[in-house]
Amino acid sequence: MYFSNLGRDKKEIPWHPSEKHLVDWVGHFVPPGYTFEQCRDWIPFHSWPIERLYQWGVATGQFSVLDLFVDKAVNSIAGNVPDSTTLQLILDKSILMTPDMKHPDELVRSMQDMVSTSFPYDEFKDSFVPEAVFKKGRFAPPVRVVATLLCISLTCEEANRGDQWGRKHYRPGTQTKRAGCRMAHGIYLYRRHSDAEISQIATILKTAAWE
Repeated sequence: MYFSNLGRDKKEIPWHPSEKHLVDWVGHFVPPGYTFEQCRDWIPFHSWPIERLYQWGVATGQFSVLDLFVDKAVNSIAGNVPDSTTLQLILDKSILMTPDMKHPDELVRSMQDMVSTSFPYDEFKDSFVPEAVFKKGRFAPPVRVVATLLCISLTCEEANRGDQWGRKHYRPGTQTKRAGCRMAHGIYLYRRHSDAEISQIATILKTAAWE
C-alpha cells in the first residue's frame, strides 16, 4: 500500500474555491501478483474498505474490535490532517513547520500504530475479509491490510476535501463547511446500525453506491 501524492484529480481549496490544491493525495493498493503501474489508476474510494471491514464484522462477529477501530481512526484523523497543499509543502520542505503540522511520514506512522493496536499481528495475521471484486477478479485481502487502507483513505479525504484543519490554521474564526472523513464514518454507521440498503445510504450521504 502507498500513501501517495500522485492522484490526478486535484480538488478545490475549500477556503479559496477559485484555487486548486497542488496535489491530490491518494491510497494505492497493490495486491500480490500486481505491479504498481497496473494498480495506479485503481484508487479505492473509502467506501470499499469500509464495506470490506463491515462484511468481515458480519462474518466473524468481531464488531467490538471494529467499532473501536473505526471510531479511533475517524477521531484521530478528523481535523488533524493538514490540507493537501500544506502536506506537499511540508514534504518539499517549502514551509516553516508549526506545532499543528504533521509530515506525511508521521501520518503513515500514526496509521501503522492504529492498525497494530486494534489488530495485533499475532492475533489477526491469518484473518481475511470476505472475497470481493478487485479490478477484473476477486480477492480476499488480510483484515490488517484493509484496515490500513481505510486509514489511508480517511486521511486522503481529510487532506483533499476537508477544511477543518485548514480553517483553524489559515482562516481562524471561520466555520468548517466540509464533512471531510466524517462522511465516510457516516457510511460505516449506517451499515452498522441500520437496515438501509447501500443505494439508500448513498442517496442520503450524496455519494456513489459502492456495491
